[in-house]
Amino acid sequence: MTRKRQRQHRLWNVAAIVVGAVAGLAVVTQLHPARTLAGDATPVSTAKAPAPTPREIIGLTTLESHLGELTPTGSGVIVGHVEGSPGDYMPNGNDKIFKNVELIGVSGPSKSNDHSNATSSLIFGPGGMAPGVTQGYFFDSNHWLTSGFLHGGTSEPPTRSPIRVFTHSWIGGQGNGSLEVLHRLDYAIDQQNVIMVVGVNNKRTPVPVLLASAYNVIAVGNSDSNSSGGYTKFDGDGRCKPDLVGPMNLTSYSTPIVAACVARLLEAIDRLGPDNPAHHSEVVKALLMAGAERTAGWKQEPGKPLDSFLGAGIVRIDRAYDILMAGQAKPEVAKNRYGWAFEPLKLGETHGYRFEASENLAETSLMLVWNRRIDGRRVPDLMTGITRWNHSPRLADFDLRLVAIDDEGREKVLNESASSIDNVELIYRKNLPRGRYRIEVTRKDKLDEEWDYALAWRIEK
Repeated sequence: MTRKRQRQHRLWNVAAIVVGAVAGLAVVTQLHPARTLAGDATPVSTAKAPAPTPREIIGLTTLESHLGELTPTGSGVIVGHVEGSPGDYMPNGNDKIFKNVELIGVSGPSKSNDHSNATSSLIFGPGGMAPGVTQGYFFDSNHWLTSGFLHGGTSEPPTRSPIRVFTHSWIGGQGNGSLEVLHRLDYAIDQQNVIMVVGVNNKRTPVPVLLASAYNVIAVGNSDSNSSGGYTKFDGDGRCKPDLVGPMNLTSYSTPIVAACVARLLEAIDRLGPDNPAHHSEVVKALLMAGAERTAGWKQEPGKPLDSFLGAGIVRIDRAYDILMAGQAKPEVAKNRYGWAFEPLKLGETHGYRFEASENLAETSLMLVWNRRIDGRRVPDLMTGITRWNHSPRLADFDLRLVAIDDEGREKVLNESASSIDNVELIYRKNLPRGRYRIEVTRKDKLDEEWDYALAWRIEK
């Protein structure tokens, strides 16, 4: 580490650590010979059905069976990988698992890092979850926090780059620059539409300060519920994190799987044209969260939009893709059982999306996402004359409602998600009777400016 980098690290006082051991990736399968009953030559198998693979759990095999060669693979999407080990942060570029992938080290010379090798191989290469991604930029966390991307502690804004999704399988503790880190992170996501997929810690630990406590990130836990949760403790206490969970037993590996799903989804969005609103970070997050699988243990606590440890549920790329391809809707009518919207809303306004069910519905998932905004201006300090980057935050307050309309036109609110501190709202219910309904999006803050929201829905028969 150079002296300059050492000074920056002391300024930020951030301890970055990786969140999973490489050994946790190994899966040992034992094959047993078939047993027979005495006097019976017919083999009787006692083997259990094989457990579903991660590809099956996230709906990737389903998507591939439906789309075949048209399945998005992440082609054309550049991914950034940030490693928590300062100095040695690169995977082994000579490993055949990275065949035809350009691995670019941004943070200077590096030896091969086993953790980086294991986590990045879940995205890149022929066997990765996003084999169409052929270019990856790699950073060590200290460099990424400072001159490599965020430019923490300076008057400069975060770097604009061709990277469209970052994956972070590391966490950081609270330091004197932590608040600015989170604000800079939210700014980059909101202003550049770069997606940040960040891991929480393993075991039932508090939500990490860095980076999972940021508002606009996609924070990822484990589907076995054995990872951080129980609401944020920094920069707004009590908010729901993680946002999603992945199918691995360590967050280091669940996180790149979700990032690979993002890369595939971004390729699908690219096919819709460069000006399609689905490119906005809010839409990508809403699509993934609306399509998530809620397991038997999933539960919303009163007043909370998400499960305290499982978020919106297990990521499902097939469902997110189907919601995307159902098309954008405008306020008034939700034409399809799947769909999404991206709209500005003024203070005090309400947008409604009507739909009618001719039969009972098995499952309804409605997801609302909006970004926290950061000032982001370079302003001179009146006392010292030194220019600084103003990272003051502000946040709108949206509510989400599901309203039933009877034959006489009378209305009744069936479900409401109305957190006053989160920037997500979720309504999920089973067994919705046939009838007429309206999805409502409202605002109740006092900020005199329009605010964009992304709404995504999945309504199953």
